[in-house]
Amino acid sequence: MSYTYELPIGPGKPLLNQGGVVGKLVGGWQVSAIHLYQSGRPLFLEYQAFGAGNPFRAQDGFSFRPNRVVGVPVINPDYDRSCSGPLLGSGRRPCQFYINPVAFVAPPVGEFGNAPKFFDDLRAQPYFNEDISITKRTPLGERFVLLLQANAFNAFNRVVLGTGGSATTIFNLAPRDLNAATLAGSGTPFGILTTQQNGPRRIQLGVKIEF
Repeated sequence: MSYTYELPIGPGKPLLNQGGVVGKLVGGWQVSAIHLYQSGRPLFLEYQAFGAGNPFRAQDGFSFRPNRVVGVPVINPDYDRSCSGPLLGSGRRPCQFYINPVAFVAPPVGEFGNAPKFFDDLRAQPYFNEDISITKRTPLGERFVLLLQANAFNAFNRVVLGTGGSATTIFNLAPRDLNAATLAGSGTPFGILTTQQNGPRRIQLGVKIEF
């Protein structure tokens, strides 16, 4: 959604319709914005099978799918956004895992997994963004217009977390469970949102003379 709204104040407007210094100060204001809201894209988990474990009996690994455990949520119920971020050293906490590894198991040797290619109930984080611009146009005589503008990109400084690459969705790297003892020495990236996929807030100020 995008729009531009000129405030109804100042010369020729319904409110404070005055000339002179007052008119130049209160008139000419407008607000523009672009709002972008997207649901997260469906995620795809892959299982790497090699050698005799490969259903095609090939020597190279291919991207297959794990088996899904019925009745177990694919999103970790204990996930906490504040636990997400860059992975440093070994040792993981249950709250770091966005994808629930307990919801999947490796298929029997030589068999294909039953998980779907994409999950409608397992999606990346939604993308929310607002870019807002405030502009002040002030006529200077009949030939010149002073234009003051402030632009804020990602105005509310939203953080959209990303998977950080394919390692997050390779089931072979998943821990067997989310118990503290299992995760104590783990260095797995599976199921953890490790990066920010949007930019931080940026503010830009500008002055321009039109003639």
